[in-house]
Amino acid sequence: MHLRARLALMALLLMLVPTIVLSIISIDSRIGAMIDDMSRSTDFMIAQIFEEVRLAISQGGDDVPAALRAQ
Repeated sequence: MHLRARLALMALLLMLVPTIVLSIISIDSRIGAMIDDMSRSTDFMIAQIFEEVRLAISQGGDDVPAALRAQ
């Protein structure tokens, strides 16, 4: 292999490696942010459902399923 070809190959590798590493870091960061957002949304939905059930139980008397349907 000629010197120019080796230098070109080394330059290509030196450009490719950081690009791939930064892409992987970026994807990992975005996935982490997505998981955090979904976790917060899930916690919020659970709290809302709990409040609806608690309200239906406190107002519904003995027939809880009917009180939940009426909500």
